[in-house]
Amino acid sequence: MKTENPFRILDDDCLVLIYEQLVLRGGLKELSCTCRWIRQSCLNILFEHCYASATELGQPGSLPPPPLWPHIKPLSFIGYFKRPLLQEEWDSSDPLDNMIHARDESCHEVFLTSALRSMPHLFKVLFLDQRELGIPWPIIDAVLSTPHIRVVEVRGRLYRPKSLPPKKPRFKPAPITSFTCSPDDFRLPPRSHSSEKRVLAILLERLSATLEVLSIPSECAPFTGMIRWNWPRLRELYIRGDAHRLCRTQTPLISILSRMRLLRVLSLKVMHSFKYQPGPIWPSGYDVVRFPWPELESITVTWAHPDDQVFDHLPPSLRHLSIRAWPRLYTLTQKLEELSMRIIVPNLPPWLLIAPLSSDTLQVLRKCHRVQLDRLELEYLVDEDDMVMFRYIVATYPLLRTLQVHRYRDEGDYSSVPMVNIMNVLTSLANLRTLRLFLDFEHSAVPSGDYQMSMKQVAQDIKDERAVRPDTIGPSLQYLCLLWPEKTPLIWRTYQVHREKDGGVHSVDWNGSDSVDGYSNTTDD
Repeated sequence: MKTENPFRILDDDCLVLIYEQLVLRGGLKELSCTCRWIRQSCLNILFEHCYASATELGQPGSLPPPPLWPHIKPLSFIGYFKRPLLQEEWDSSDPLDNMIHARDESCHEVFLTSALRSMPHLFKVLFLDQRELGIPWPIIDAVLSTPHIRVVEVRGRLYRPKSLPPKKPRFKPAPITSFTCSPDDFRLPPRSHSSEKRVLAILLERLSATLEVLSIPSECAPFTGMIRWNWPRLRELYIRGDAHRLCRTQTPLISILSRMRLLRVLSLKVMHSFKYQPGPIWPSGYDVVRFPWPELESITVTWAHPDDQVFDHLPPSLRHLSIRAWPRLYTLTQKLEELSMRIIVPNLPPWLLIAPLSSDTLQVLRKCHRVQLDRLELEYLVDEDDMVMFRYIVATYPLLRTLQVHRYRDEGDYSSVPMVNIMNVLTSLANLRTLRLFLDFEHSAVPSGDYQMSMKQVAQDIKDERAVRPDTIGPSLQYLCLLWPEKTPLIWRTYQVHREKDGGVHSVDWNGSDSVDGYSNTTDD
C-alpha cells in the first residue's frame, strides 16, 4: 500500500523552517536524496548560496550550472581575476562557446551580465579575493548594473592595474542598498592607489541615492565628494583604516557626513600612527547649525577628544557607545611582532599603540550623561580615575545590559588587578546581563609576566569563589567573559551564572558556547 508523504501536509513556511535547521546541522543534502518531491521542495534552500570561480571566469564550470540559477540568492566569487584568454587559446564556431572562452574583460562582462540577469532571485554578490589583486572595471560594471542585485561585498581591493573605468563612464547601477569594500586591515604600504580612490568615488556618487549600508576603507574614501552627494536612505556607515587621508582632509567629519540625516549607526575605526592622529569629529568652536544625525543609535570612535562637541549633542535615541582602540591593542601588538619576523623593521607600518587614559574617557562619558545606554564598550589606559569612572558608569547608565571593558596598564605596572573591586561596584547595575572584561592580567603575577599562569589562577579563583562570589554578582548578570590566551588569536572564555528559583546565585561555571549575547567568543574586531 502506497503511503502519503508526511511532508506534504506541511505548508511552505514550516518546510523552510525545517530545511533551515537541517542546513545548520548538515543534514539537508541527505534528506534531499530521499525522494524527488522533497528534493524539488528544498532546492531554494539547498542551492540558495552558490560559489563561482573568479580565477576561471569565462571557462566552462566557472559558474554554477544553469539549472541552479533560479535558486541562487547570494553568489560568491572565490579567487582572483586573472588575465583573459588570448585568441590563440580558443577556437570555436559556437557563439556561446566564444562567449565562455572570452578574449578580453569586455567579453567577460558580456558573459557575466547575461548569466547574472538569468538568476532571478539573486540579490547579493560577494568577492573573496585573498590575494587582493583587485576587480576589473567591466566586472564591477556588470555586477552593479544587474537590476535585481541589492547587496555587493568586496573582501579585497577595488584597485586593478590597467583596468580602470573610462574618463566618462556610462555607468547606470541598480538600486544597490548595501556596499562593502574591506581590504586586509594589516596590508602593507601602499595601502591605497589613486585609481582605487577614483573607482570608489565613481561608485559612491552613483550609489549614494539608494545606499542604506556603506562600509569603506578610510585610505580611499572620497571625503570631498561625500560632502556634496545626497544620502537620503543611508542608515549605517562604517569607515576603517589608517588616519592619513582623514587627517589631510581640512573639513571636520561633522560636515563631511552632514547630509546623512537618517544615520543610525556610525562606526569610525581609524588606526593611529606616529605622524597622523585624527582630530575631533566636531571641533570646539566649529559652527554647525544642528546635530546632523537625530536618529543615531550607535556610535563607535577610536579617538575621543574630551573637547569634542559631538559628545555634548548625542541624541536621546543613542543606545550604544564604544570608545576603543582599533585594532585592539593586544591584536596590534601580536601583528607587529609577526610582521617584524618577516619584514625589515624600517618597512613596518608606522602604527601607534595608543588608547585614551581613563581620566579622558571619564570626561567624555560626563558629556554623554543625557543618553540612556544599554550597551557600553570602553578601551583605555589606567590612571588615577579608573575606579571613579566605574562608579560614574553605575550612577549614570542604570539601564546597561552589556558592558565590555579593555583595561590596560603600563608595562612596568605589576600591581594587582582590582577585579573584585570592579565586580563589587558593578553589582549596582540591576539590568546588566553580560560583562566582558580584559583586565591585562599579563603583568599581575610577577615581572616576567606569565600570562598563562595568571589566567589559570583567575580561573581557580572563580571556581573557588574568591574572585567572583555571589555578593559580587549583580541581580541580572548571566555571563562573565574573560579574554583567554589558550589560542592565537586570543579567545573569550565565558562563565555562566546559574541561579536558584528565588534569583540567588547557585554557581558560576564555564560555558563553552561560540557566542554570547551577540558577541563572538573567537573574534574581537
